[in-house]
Amino acid sequence: METQTPPDINFFTTYRCNSRCRNCGIWQGKLQPPSHEKMDTAILERLMNDPIFIRCSGVGLAGGEPTIAPLTWQLLDILPPDKHVTITTNALNSDKLVDSLRSRNNRDRFTVQLSLDGIGAVNDEVRGIEGAYLKTLKLLLDLEELGIRRLISFTVNRLNTDQLLACYDLAEKHGALFSTRLAYSGGAYSNEDNQAMYQIDHEHLSAIDRQLETILTREIKKPNHSPAQLVFWRKMTEYARGNQRDLPCQALHSGMVIDLYGNVFPNCPVMMRPIGNLHQTRLSEIWQSPEAEKARETIRQLACGGCWNDCQVVTNIAMEEDFLEREYTILKSATVRLEGGILPREIDFNSGNDKLLLNGWFSLEGQDEFHFRWTGPRFSLIVPNTSSTVRFFAMFPELPNNLETRKIEISVGDDSCGNLITNGVGEWREYSFTLPRPAKKGEIVRFHLNNFFCPAESGQGPDFRRLGAAIRTLAFLS
Repeated sequence: METQTPPDINFFTTYRCNSRCRNCGIWQGKLQPPSHEKMDTAILERLMNDPIFIRCSGVGLAGGEPTIAPLTWQLLDILPPDKHVTITTNALNSDKLVDSLRSRNNRDRFTVQLSLDGIGAVNDEVRGIEGAYLKTLKLLLDLEELGIRRLISFTVNRLNTDQLLACYDLAEKHGALFSTRLAYSGGAYSNEDNQAMYQIDHEHLSAIDRQLETILTREIKKPNHSPAQLVFWRKMTEYARGNQRDLPCQALHSGMVIDLYGNVFPNCPVMMRPIGNLHQTRLSEIWQSPEAEKARETIRQLACGGCWNDCQVVTNIAMEEDFLEREYTILKSATVRLEGGILPREIDFNSGNDKLLLNGWFSLEGQDEFHFRWTGPRFSLIVPNTSSTVRFFAMFPELPNNLETRKIEISVGDDSCGNLITNGVGEWREYSFTLPRPAKKGEIVRFHLNNFFCPAESGQGPDFRRLGAAIRTLAFLS
């Protein structure tokens, strides 16, 4: 079964780990992989030339601890330069990693994800290694000096529920991104001997909620934040309380895991059963095999009731457009109401203003004095009170066919604004449309583009985002 979106591929480079984390048991060596014959150079070269691998944009190197795995260094030498590479590490053995990254010219294609589970002694206690915190901090500083994109990864367990905001603050201080999730007992990382680490009571969940509220308030103001990531955080404790079960899982549609023995798995901590092995079968054949479709059907039946882990669930949220629109609109609208004051009547992306933007907007782009944002085919924004006309300066990408016009469906609240027809595709120009009535306070305008070139849907071009329009300015007229 071919999917529209090219999958991310994550390599499980080793089942060994030099840490002793209390909420993870992989270091105990109890997990027995179904094959012990490691992938050789011929298999890796065949993999690099596989159509599925060629189309993927992101590659992850994880484990276990990837810096102690020979496969990690082999992959770093042969991965094509168009792949963004994310390396997840506990920072206990980072000298070789830093030296390797320092020697490379294309450092912008790397992200290093550093596992950190608390400040100082809290981190060392959770991770079971004295001095682990100082080593993590050293790697963070080394990466900052090299200009490598870095991310602090914080797993909440029973011992560190009060450390979430402090670790976020540390990430912000050093210009790092941040991710978090609740500790999960399942798959390769389960620690059956220490189940108490996963038991977080109501009082601790409330403490997590308070810290997340502060983090969300700060994160949502950043121009390039991820709406799906923020929705994941907002729903994190709801899942722990048993209230969040309505999201389909896209594991084995959006990504997969390949271990050092060539076994191919769904990107799902609940399902650690291989659907094929690269020693016997090419990746494309495994991806479209009856075994893969059977696994997809099993995942569909789980209905995302097995975990709330950001490795897959953030992608699930991003791919479920109605869910993302509903939940992110609630989150963003609440932030706007909390701040109060008068909403801006104009958005100029040279000023970085994004207070009114809801879902469907991609990161700020451009240079010098001309900055803009790409949208998806569906995007929305909050309209200031009493607005009757929306005017915007935009460019719509061309279609690789001879269609002369493109239709933009627009609605405000429950009312349709009709369709905006444009034939000025491929050039910047001004557009405007009139609302059917003056906007009420906090109302949402939604756009749906039809007959536009969206690379993710057509499978063309190196940029697989679902692009819609490039928008430079927005103005709201009464």
